[in-house]
Amino acid sequence: MEFDISRKEVNIFKIGKQYCFKQFFDDKEIYNELLDYYNGSRYRFECGSVGERNKIVKQLYSAGFEPNLVEDFHGE
Repeated sequence: MEFDISRKEVNIFKIGKQYCFKQFFDDKEIYNELLDYYNGSRYRFECGSVGERNKIVKQLYSAGFEPNLVEDFHGE
C-alpha cells in the first residue's frame, strides 16, 4: 500500500476480535456515515467483522484519509 502524504493517516487497530480507531472529524458527513460504529463510552469507533472494517476503510479513503491497518497490536 502506498501512502499519500496529503492524506491524514488513521490507524485502525485489531484488538481481540474488534477493529477500533479514534479520530476527530471536522467533516460532519464522514462522521455521520460512521456514527453507527461509534462507542461513546470508549470514545472510539469499533466494528467486529472484516466486511465492516473494509467498508470503513473505503469510506475513510473516499473522504481523504489514509487508513492504516495495525493487526499485531497488543493492548486494550
